[in-house]
Amino acid sequence: MNKTISYRVLSKNDEERSIIVRYWNDVATENVLSTSIDVNGDVMLTPNGWPIRTRTDYNITFYETDISINSIIARIKDSAPKKFLQIMENKLTKTAEEIAEEFSNVNSFIGITNSFEYDDNVRYNQALSNVNTSFNTIVNSVLNYIHYNPSLSLSNSNSSVYINNDGSYNN
Repeated sequence: MNKTISYRVLSKNDEERSIIVRYWNDVATENVLSTSIDVNGDVMLTPNGWPIRTRTDYNITFYETDISINSIIARIKDSAPKKFLQIMENKLTKTAEEIAEEFSNVNSFIGITNSFEYDDNVRYNQALSNVNTSFNTIVNSVLNYIHYNPSLSLSNSNSSVYINNDGSYNN
């Protein structure tokens, strides 16, 4: 089922190469998502008639230089809080009991202190292993190509070096 998400670019920061984008839909409207509420419980509005702030005002930073309009639109769409808007819709359309039942597995964690150990190097070692494997595959491919195309040989020798995935090599 296709759903529509609306968005508005609220501001930009040239120095940080970022924009603030607000998202909402037909059920979880800007007013429903507003976090700017006055003492009377009314939504506080900008001169344009929009809520001052909402729960879905997101900062998007562009790390690329010379970004195209299509890339900007793609990032805005990719950054949309689709699941969060669905949760907000459920909050408005389901009963409190239905929502509580769907989220009941979390109850056993409330008030309990837990911890876990992690190895900072695991992610680095895993990434390094992937890079080494990829590099070795590329080197092997190049060397095989040169070996089977003698006119492209880099030396007068007919020897070839094959780098194995473990980093060892064979002549």
